[in-house]
Amino acid sequence: MTLLERITQSDLIEKPDWEVADILSSPDESLPEIVSPNPTEAGIGTIMIIFGVSEGTRVLEEITSLASSNSSMKWILKIIESGKVDFSSSLVRDQIQALQNLQIISATQAQAAISYGETRRYPSWAEHHGIHVDSRSVGLARGGV
Repeated sequence: MTLLERITQSDLIEKPDWEVADILSSPDESLPEIVSPNPTEAGIGTIMIIFGVSEGTRVLEEITSLASSNSSMKWILKIIESGKVDFSSSLVRDQIQALQNLQIISATQAQAAISYGETRRYPSWAEHHGIHVDSRSVGLARGGV
């Protein structure tokens, strides 16, 4: 969709150029969300924040229990204890999936942990369409000189 096509739609046609530019340059929740990795350094306290104190304690206890017989869990526990868990990394995401597969955490808890390593935002109409929009460009699109 071009800028001219968008600004001639009924919700914008009567608005002044500056207001149209503001609307088209503001986050638009009707557009697909942009999800970006958010590198973190997290540890035991973060587990408690994500899952809550009692569930976080239960999860840590189960990982600790499994660490004696499962080398993956042993190293996951060491990383958690070091406070260097990066929830945005694919390795950690794989381990979160493993915890879900072992039924240590639920799908909802897995998604909460994965989301901790993400930043989510909505793009503006202008960003989504790769078009620079300011009051001047709106005025020019409307036929101004």
